[in-house]
Amino acid sequence: MNLSVDQVSVNLVLIIGFLTGMLHATDADHLLTVSSLATTANGRWQALMIACCWAAGHGLMLMVIGFLVIQLNWSIPEHMSTFAELGVAAFLFMMGGYLFYSVLLKKQHLHIHQHEDQRLHVHWHAHREQTQPRQQVHRHQHDKKSFVIGGFHGLAGSAPVLALIPALRLENGLEALNYLFMFSLGVIVAMLLCGGFFSGALNLALNRSEKLYKVIQCCVGSAAMICGGLVLSTTL
Repeated sequence: MNLSVDQVSVNLVLIIGFLTGMLHATDADHLLTVSSLATTANGRWQALMIACCWAAGHGLMLMVIGFLVIQLNWSIPEHMSTFAELGVAAFLFMMGGYLFYSVLLKKQHLHIHQHEDQRLHVHWHAHREQTQPRQQVHRHQHDKKSFVIGGFHGLAGSAPVLALIPALRLENGLEALNYLFMFSLGVIVAMLLCGGFFSGALNLALNRSEKLYKVIQCCVGSAAMICGGLVLSTTL
């Protein structure tokens, strides 16, 4: 099947959108947000779900803003983007503080048990009774929180992303929305890769030493608070 020059150009732009989305996902505030959330996850699958929900929230917000801007000629109010940036900074501060609180004040220890298939499973365990339904609710709360936070990141970063569309000369509204979709898909793929890598590193640390895991938590918490300060300083 022969493709026209215009079709090749559109496909190339969509590939660029996907790769740009993957690159966008590696921004420091994005990685530190997802890393901070992942350190509180109970296992690798929950860490991956946190990364996926964050990326889904980011992508959905970007698609909604893109539709309003591209199809309805809506302009992004400056105070809205500023509000989102402040929300991102506040969350990074809170997660950094929470990680220090978890390590220094909460009485937690590592709980190791063996599954029927002889696999060892390691996770944090607090000194309190917790039934399975409560654990399931806690997991859903993690997912919802990650989704909302991803939306804030999408709103905060929507202006520079949408600014790429005129530069790519996408005059057709549908092509522009397709670009945003591929961009968001790239963010999801990159975040799943980062989430898998980070959760694997955490599991390795847990298997080696409880102290090493706490050091990682403190490092992530410190980096999150520093990044929150940088976001705040560039916003105000």
